[in-house]
Amino acid sequence: MIVYVGFDARDFLGYVATVRSLRAHASNRFTRIVPLCDWKLRAAGYFNRPSLMEGTGQRIDGLDGRPYSTEFAFTRFLVPTLARLAGEKLALFCDADILFRADVAELESQPWQDHALMCVQHGHIPPAGIKEVGVQVSNAPYTRKNWSSVMLINADHPAHDALTVSEVSSRPGKWLHGLQWLDDSEIGPLPLRWNYLVNQSAPLLTGDPAAVHFTEGLPNEPGHENDEYADEWRRYTHGLEIEI
Repeated sequence: MIVYVGFDARDFLGYVATVRSLRAHASNRFTRIVPLCDWKLRAAGYFNRPSLMEGTGQRIDGLDGRPYSTEFAFTRFLVPTLARLAGEKLALFCDADILFRADVAELESQPWQDHALMCVQHGHIPPAGIKEVGVQVSNAPYTRKNWSSVMLINADHPAHDALTVSEVSSRPGKWLHGLQWLDDSEIGPLPLRWNYLVNQSAPLLTGDPAAVHFTEGLPNEPGHENDEYADEWRRYTHGLEIEI
């Protein structure tokens, strides 16, 4: 399995914790991890979506004028194409605010070959708010919120033919995050434990989470220092605040 992790310089500690926790639990130490970097994809000609930056640090999509929070908000949808180019049939994408607590190789036992994509199908639509990502940015609600934050992707599935490089750079964000290039039958469910939302999923989960998602803010951000699994997250970033 090839794992693509969203990268945003403003979320560097989150990226480090995600990669280190993934490595710590991986039974296959040669699992390939690829940072999904906006500037590299633009330089390679895979991404040319226009973007604006407000003085507050808020990113604005140049297509629909809507705010978005991270550099990988849209580039994640290039993963089926990138995985195909890498000769991989199965790929995992995850946000940079995920703490892994289990081996991602377990996901290979899911019926991924029967679907174009699998994800935890959260049923909530949280209210709009402010999210800390180095700076305060708007965190807008949309249909299928958080479905695209952890995606197990069958890159070979013909349904992804409709998700071209051009589509990723030109389609509205709601269309992309709503997985609208796929029929509902082509989206398979992952167990909740693979995208456990901090402060939200506890009443719904029996057992331990395999991937903890700090979707409201990382433990190094104001107001989230004592969130669930914050101490465990800090073990993967210990000392880095001083080095940066």
